[in-house]
Amino acid sequence: MPITPYFQLAWFGFSHEGLIILQESSGIIKGLFNKTNWVTFYDNNEESKFKRKFWLIGMIDYELIGIPLGKDELEPSPFPLPQSKIIQIELPFIKTKDWWSESKIYEKILWNKLKVDHEKFRNKNWYHLKFSRDKYDHLHRYSDNMLNETEILNREKEIEKMYVDFFRECLVKGEYERALNVVSSMIKYVKTVEICLVFCNKMNLGKIAEKIHIILNVFYFKFFI
Repeated sequence: MPITPYFQLAWFGFSHEGLIILQESSGIIKGLFNKTNWVTFYDNNEESKFKRKFWLIGMIDYELIGIPLGKDELEPSPFPLPQSKIIQIELPFIKTKDWWSESKIYEKILWNKLKVDHEKFRNKNWYHLKFSRDKYDHLHRYSDNMLNETEILNREKEIEKMYVDFFRECLVKGEYERALNVVSSMIKYVKTVEICLVFCNKMNLGKIAEKIHIILNVFYFKFFI
């Protein structure tokens, strides 16, 4: 397990969606995606927005549930009974000096891609359990929210819309190379590239539009072969 040196494993378990979760004694929380990729999505260091430890209870619908701890607390006090809270996921590994690492759109794209990848894994390995488990089975609740292939495809299309928003953000900030990288390396569908081309034409970015038109021709070629 990817435990930071000089720290210990403090919590280990599964999310409601079958995602393996661990928490270090430092407070860092990680999840295992695609069997090999450990992703940090809670970090209480000085650069994080959290800046405090979190007593982890579990994870449901890809949201952390637990109890924020005080500065010197190692565990929640039993009196008065503490209230659990839902903590939105943060992806501290993308925080760099580049402007786009601070982009809420970019972070939303990465987090949604991770969720879709895990939903594909669930669909491939466990989707049959959604129908074979009896509704009175105590494990039924772990499979009743699995996405079918159509629902996964719809989630991917939602991510494509986010790419358009990120592409537009890059253009507004004058980050044209980053914008071209979005079109050439991240976008999957021809229609999305066509929308990006329309944005360039509306903003009178002729040179960028020419490059995107070349990329679009590559998409057309792949589509028709």
